[in-house]
Amino acid sequence: MSNGIDDTDTIYFFISRIKTKKINHEIFYRHRKPRSDQEANDMGILDGVTTNPSLMAKEGIKGHDAIMKHYVDICEIVDGDISAEVVSTDFEGIIEEGKKLAALHKNIIVKVPMIKDGVKAIKWFTDNGIKTNCTLVFSAGQAILAAKAGQNMYRHLLAV
Repeated sequence: MSNGIDDTDTIYFFISRIKTKKINHEIFYRHRKPRSDQEANDMGILDGVTTNPSLMAKEGIKGHDAIMKHYVDICEIVDGDISAEVVSTDFEGIIEEGKKLAALHKNIIVKVPMIKDGVKAIKWFTDNGIKTNCTLVFSAGQAILAAKAGQNMYRHLLAV
């Protein structure tokens, strides 16, 4: 078994549409291990990373400070968008967490859940210049709601 990318890792192929008529193809890595991030980045195939606190916990990264530091560590490895997920589900909590995440690094994209307060938060983040990505989108209608609220990035998983 390699110390880098292995069969427990997932590399996602996304089609992104960023408020233009142009379609961009991107490769995003679902983060599990720092060595895997580095290996995928060194291969020149990586456009960004998506992760969340529960994936980090599976690797033994727990607690607010450790998670925040880990997001910064990922940003130092990968020169691309890093989706960092909030865990709050109320508007005020999402905003508070999102502001802290966005302040960590210029490449952080705040990943917000597709819930009523999440959509409201996307609008607030957009109005305040913070980039967002909506997670837990399972229908075209939900994707449209996130886009109408001002979500900067829409990524749809295709395969791999």
